[in-house]
Amino acid sequence: MRKLVLSALALALLLTGCGAPKRSVTEPEAPIETEVLTEPETEPETEPETEPPKPFTERLADLKSYTGTAVLVDECGCLDEENAARYRETLQALSDSCGICTAVVITAHLAGIEPERFAEKYYRALFEGADGFLLLVNNDTGTDLCYTSGGVTVTGTDMRIAQATPHLVEKDYPAALDILLPAGEDILIAPPTEAPELPETELPDTAE
Repeated sequence: MRKLVLSALALALLLTGCGAPKRSVTEPEAPIETEVLTEPETEPETEPETEPPKPFTERLADLKSYTGTAVLVDECGCLDEENAARYRETLQALSDSCGICTAVVITAHLAGIEPERFAEKYYRALFEGADGFLLLVNNDTGTDLCYTSGGVTVTGTDMRIAQATPHLVEKDYPAALDILLPAGEDILIAPPTEAPELPETELPDTAE
Protein backbone atom coordinates (compact mmCIF):
# COMPACT_ATOMS: atom_id res chain seq x y z
CA MET A 1 0.00 0.00 0.00
CA ARG A 2 2.89 2.38 0.72
CA LYS A 3 4.39 1.68 -2.57
CA LEU A 4 1.13 2.64 -4.27
CA VAL A 5 0.86 5.83 -2.30
CA LEU A 6 4.42 6.71 -3.14
CA SER A 7 3.86 5.94 -6.79
CA ALA A 8 0.76 8.08 -6.82
CA LEU A 9 2.62 10.88 -5.05
CA ALA A 10 5.47 10.66 -7.50
CA LEU A 11 3.03 10.80 -10.39
CA ALA A 12 1.35 13.86 -8.93
CA LEU A 13 4.66 15.64 -8.53
CA LEU A 14 5.62 14.78 -12.06
CA LEU A 15 2.39 16.14 -13.47
CA THR A 16 2.47 19.35 -11.45
CA GLY A 17 6.17 19.99 -12.08
CA CYS A 18 7.01 20.38 -8.44
CA GLY A 19 10.66 19.99 -7.69
CA ALA A 20 11.71 20.78 -11.30
CA PRO A 21 14.34 23.52 -11.71
CA LYS A 22 12.78 26.83 -12.54
CA ARG A 23 14.21 28.92 -15.46
CA SER A 24 14.70 32.56 -14.84
CA VAL A 25 12.77 34.53 -17.36
CA THR A 26 14.37 37.85 -18.14
CA GLU A 27 12.28 40.60 -19.51
CA PRO A 28 13.54 42.20 -22.69
CA GLU A 29 15.81 45.14 -22.02
CA ALA A 30 14.49 48.54 -22.82
CA PRO A 31 16.18 50.07 -25.84
CA ILE A 32 19.03 52.41 -24.96
CA GLU A 33 18.39 55.89 -26.11
CA THR A 34 21.38 57.37 -27.92
CA GLU A 35 21.87 61.06 -28.49
CA VAL A 36 22.88 61.94 -32.01
CA LEU A 37 25.29 64.84 -32.01
CA THR A 38 25.12 67.12 -34.99
CA GLU A 39 27.82 69.61 -35.82
CA PRO A 40 26.67 73.20 -35.76
CA GLU A 41 26.22 74.74 -39.14
CA THR A 42 29.15 76.90 -40.12
CA GLU A 43 28.95 79.78 -42.50
CA PRO A 44 31.08 79.45 -45.63
CA GLU A 45 34.43 81.17 -45.39
CA THR A 46 34.65 84.43 -47.21
CA GLU A 47 37.83 86.14 -48.34
CA PRO A 48 38.68 89.25 -46.38
CA GLU A 49 37.62 92.42 -48.08
CA THR A 50 40.48 94.41 -49.50
CA GLU A 51 40.45 98.15 -49.66
CA PRO A 52 40.10 99.58 -53.14
CA PRO A 53 43.31 101.11 -54.47
CA LYS A 54 43.85 104.82 -54.25
CA PRO A 55 43.30 106.94 -57.35
CA PHE A 56 46.29 106.80 -59.64
CA THR A 57 47.21 110.45 -59.11
CA GLU A 58 47.37 109.90 -55.34
CA ARG A 59 49.57 106.85 -55.81
CA LEU A 60 51.98 108.90 -57.91
CA ALA A 61 52.02 111.58 -55.23
CA ASP A 62 52.81 108.97 -52.56
CA LEU A 63 55.95 107.97 -54.49
CA LYS A 64 57.47 111.31 -53.57
CA SER A 65 58.01 109.92 -50.07
CA TYR A 66 60.65 107.51 -51.44
CA THR A 67 64.16 108.88 -51.50
CA GLY A 68 67.49 107.71 -52.84
CA THR A 69 68.53 106.03 -56.04
CA ALA A 70 67.30 102.50 -55.17
CA VAL A 71 63.63 101.96 -54.40
CA LEU A 72 61.40 98.96 -53.70
CA VAL A 73 57.64 99.59 -53.95
CA ASP A 74 55.64 96.56 -52.81
CA GLU A 75 52.00 97.62 -53.12
CA CYS A 76 50.75 94.05 -52.62
CA GLY A 77 52.71 93.16 -49.50
CA CYS A 78 54.27 90.17 -51.27
CA LEU A 79 57.61 90.35 -49.47
CA ASP A 80 58.36 90.01 -45.79
CA GLU A 81 60.70 92.47 -44.09
CA GLU A 82 63.76 90.26 -44.43
CA ASN A 83 63.39 89.74 -48.17
CA ALA A 84 62.42 93.36 -48.75
CA ALA A 85 65.61 94.50 -47.02
CA ARG A 86 67.66 92.04 -49.08
CA TYR A 87 66.33 93.35 -52.40
CA ARG A 88 66.82 96.96 -51.36
CA GLU A 89 70.46 96.12 -50.75
CA THR A 90 70.70 94.45 -54.18
CA LEU A 91 69.12 97.45 -55.89
CA GLN A 92 71.42 99.83 -54.03
CA ALA A 93 74.48 97.79 -55.02
CA LEU A 94 73.44 97.94 -58.70
CA SER A 95 72.77 101.64 -58.39
CA ASP A 96 76.15 102.35 -56.83
CA SER A 97 78.18 100.15 -59.16
CA CYS A 98 76.51 101.36 -62.37
CA GLY A 99 75.79 104.93 -61.35
CA ILE A 100 72.09 104.67 -62.22
CA CYS A 101 68.69 104.64 -60.52
CA THR A 102 67.09 101.25 -59.84
CA ALA A 103 63.57 100.26 -58.76
CA VAL A 104 61.27 97.28 -58.35
CA VAL A 105 57.50 97.83 -58.30
CA ILE A 106 55.04 95.06 -57.38
CA THR A 107 51.44 96.02 -58.06
CA ALA A 108 48.03 94.45 -58.65
CA HIS A 109 46.37 97.60 -59.98
CA LEU A 110 47.46 99.29 -63.19
CA ALA A 111 44.45 101.63 -63.11
CA GLY A 112 43.63 100.71 -66.70
CA ILE A 113 46.99 101.95 -67.96
CA GLU A 114 49.22 99.96 -70.30
CA PRO A 115 52.11 98.32 -68.38
CA GLU A 116 54.83 100.21 -70.27
CA ARG A 117 53.13 103.55 -69.67
CA PHE A 118 52.48 102.66 -66.02
CA ALA A 119 56.15 101.82 -65.46
CA GLU A 120 57.21 105.05 -67.16
CA LYS A 121 54.95 107.19 -64.95
CA TYR A 122 56.16 105.46 -61.79
CA TYR A 123 59.79 105.83 -62.84
CA ARG A 124 59.42 109.52 -63.57
CA ALA A 125 57.62 110.08 -60.27
CA LEU A 126 60.49 108.37 -58.44
CA PHE A 127 63.56 109.61 -60.31
CA GLU A 128 62.37 112.41 -62.61
CA GLY A 129 63.77 110.77 -65.75
CA ALA A 130 67.34 110.08 -64.62
CA ASP A 131 69.21 107.15 -66.19
CA GLY A 132 68.16 103.80 -64.75
CA PHE A 133 65.62 100.98 -64.87
CA LEU A 134 62.38 99.92 -63.19
CA LEU A 135 61.40 96.27 -62.93
CA LEU A 136 57.59 95.94 -62.95
CA VAL A 137 56.04 92.80 -61.42
CA ASN A 138 52.51 93.05 -62.79
CA ASN A 139 49.93 91.08 -60.80
CA ASP A 140 47.11 92.84 -62.63
CA THR A 141 47.37 91.83 -66.30
CA GLY A 142 50.40 89.56 -65.90
CA THR A 143 52.68 91.42 -68.30
CA ASP A 144 55.97 91.88 -66.47
CA LEU A 145 58.64 94.14 -67.94
CA CYS A 146 61.78 96.11 -67.35
CA TYR A 147 61.45 99.81 -68.18
CA THR A 148 64.66 101.68 -68.93
CA SER A 149 65.38 105.38 -69.03
CA GLY A 150 68.11 107.47 -70.61
CA GLY A 151 71.10 105.63 -72.01
CA VAL A 152 70.47 102.43 -70.01
CA THR A 153 69.87 99.06 -71.67
CA VAL A 154 69.16 95.87 -69.70
CA THR A 155 69.96 92.73 -71.67
CA GLY A 156 68.36 89.28 -71.25
CA THR A 157 65.13 90.62 -69.79
CA ASP A 158 62.78 88.41 -71.82
CA MET A 159 64.71 85.27 -70.88
CA ARG A 160 64.67 86.12 -67.17
CA ILE A 161 60.94 86.86 -67.23
CA ALA A 162 60.27 83.49 -68.90
CA GLN A 163 62.35 81.70 -66.25
CA ALA A 164 60.68 83.57 -63.38
CA THR A 165 57.08 83.15 -64.57
CA PRO A 166 56.52 79.71 -62.90
CA HIS A 167 57.60 81.22 -59.56
CA LEU A 168 55.29 84.19 -60.04
CA VAL A 169 52.38 81.85 -60.78
CA GLU A 170 53.14 80.05 -57.50
CA LYS A 171 53.44 83.45 -55.76
CA ASP A 172 57.01 82.69 -54.75
CA TYR A 173 58.19 86.27 -55.17
CA PRO A 174 61.65 85.92 -53.59
CA ALA A 175 62.52 83.13 -56.02
CA ALA A 176 61.14 85.17 -58.91
CA LEU A 177 63.06 88.33 -58.01
CA ASP A 178 66.28 86.37 -57.63
CA ILE A 179 65.90 85.59 -61.33
CA LEU A 180 64.38 88.86 -62.55
CA LEU A 181 66.92 91.28 -61.13
CA PRO A 182 69.74 91.77 -63.63
CA ALA A 183 73.37 91.36 -62.79
CA GLY A 184 75.77 94.23 -63.23
CA GLU A 185 77.07 92.84 -66.52
CA ASP A 186 73.52 92.82 -67.92
CA ILE A 187 73.28 96.61 -67.60
CA LEU A 188 74.70 98.58 -70.49
CA ILE A 189 75.08 102.31 -70.34
CA ALA A 190 75.59 104.30 -73.49
CA PRO A 191 78.20 107.02 -73.20
CA PRO A 192 76.76 110.50 -73.19
CA THR A 193 76.60 112.09 -76.57
CA GLU A 194 78.78 115.11 -76.98
CA ALA A 195 77.67 118.12 -78.93
CA PRO A 196 79.45 118.30 -82.28
CA GLU A 197 82.26 120.77 -82.42
CA LEU A 198 81.60 123.74 -84.66
CA PRO A 199 84.35 124.69 -87.07
CA GLU A 200 86.24 127.75 -86.08
CA THR A 201 85.64 130.73 -88.28
CA GLU A 202 88.05 133.60 -88.64
CA LEU A 203 86.57 136.96 -87.95
CA PRO A 204 87.41 139.61 -90.49
CA ASP A 205 89.74 142.34 -89.41
CA THR A 206 87.98 145.58 -88.69
CA ALA A 207 89.63 148.89 -89.23
CA GLU A 208 89.80 151.12 -86.21
